Amino acid sequence: MRLITISDIERWKSNTIDTAIKFGYNRSILNSINTSIEIRVSEIIHDKLNLFGYCLFYKNRILLIVYSRNLSSNGLHYAMDCLRNACFSTDELIIIFRTLSYLKSEEFFELYNQSCMDHEIIGHIYNNRANKRYDEISSRETQFIFASKRAELMGKRLWKKSYKILPILLGCKKI
Repeated sequence: MRLITISDIERWKSNTIDTAIKFGYNRSILNSINTSIEIRVSEIIHDKLNLFGYCLFYKNRILLIVYSRNLSSNGLHYAMDCLRNACFSTDELIIIFRTLSYLKSEEFFELYNQSCMDHEIIGHIYNNRANKRYDEISSRETQFIFASKRAELMGKRLWKKSYKILPILLGCKKI
């Protein structure tokens, strides 16, 4: 089992902010987020292992709590077993499994959690600071759009394959 560490979270946060700068997001807002965010790892095991974490907004700071374990922590085969038991249609499962079969467990761990960090940092925190919608649905949409941009602009194989299944996994099948 691979537990999420502060070091992992800091790496994903840095990648999200650096990527957002490349995509033309407001540097001032991103710098503010980078200096005002406080990160903690929660040892609590949430009953829904697909959850990454959550944000708490205060006047002068933001607290980002990340669970030490999630869907990616026990490897790809475990994640696929969990997905098999979720309420996806057979067609959706075929698409998901076909895409995931190209990944190694470590690649899935990195991709899944980086995408979740994009969701938290850009979808919730950045959009809040930019006076945009930052609810769960719009943050999922932002997460998908961000993954799509990563695939398009950065040309990374992992993102090209995986962004296609994010809408299914996130429950926003049509954006």
